This record gives sequence, structure tokens and C-alpha cells, in this order.
Amino acid sequence: MAPRKSIPNEIKLQLFSASAGHCQHPDCHKPLFPQEMGGYKHIGEMAHVIPHGNKGPRHEERPEEEFEADSFENLLLLCPNCHTLIDKAPEAYPRSLLLDWKTNHLVALA
Repeated sequence: MAPRKSIPNEIKLQLFSASAGHCQHPDCHKPLFPQEMGGYKHIGEMAHVIPHGNKGPRHEERPEEEFEADSFENLLLLCPNCHTLIDKAPEAYPRSLLLDWKTNHLVALA
């Protein structure tokens, strides 16, 4: 299997900016730059709504049209706990719900 390319820095910056440094799970909003780590090291994880390839959480919801897994639109910024939560129970966290989380988070910050 070919190594997966990394998420472009521009997308990473866009995610951190759009999240305002907080987990995008609506029931969490945990700071991703915790003070106990000095306030400058992050614990944020970039979570794919739809994964690369035909495996992984929510892979069956992959759109039929051309799709970029590492796009801003397909990524959420979550704390480690929330990232694990959504990937361990994908049936409880479908694509539509995760995209709603992201949209609502962005609207709340606007």
C-alpha cells in the first residue's frame, strides 16, 4: 500500500482557524491548546468525515463524484477523546451529523 500523503499545511491552518482552537464536537468544545501544556502546544486531531479508501469509519457514505479526503470540507478538528468516539461508533456519527457539527461551529463563530 502506498503511503498516504499528509494533509496540506494550508488545510491544517484553515481547520485551526475555523475551530477557534476548540473541539468541534458540539457537546465538548474543549480547548485544543490547553493551559496545562503551556497554551501553545495543541492536542487537536484532524478527523476525516469520510476516510481514505474503502475502509474506515463511514467509508460506505463516500460520495460517488470526485472526492478529496484531505479537503477542508471533509475534515473536523476534534480533541482526542471525541475523535476516538466518532470513529469507534460510526453508525452513531454519520456523515450528515458530522458535517452539521462543523457548519454549526462555523456559524456560531461568525
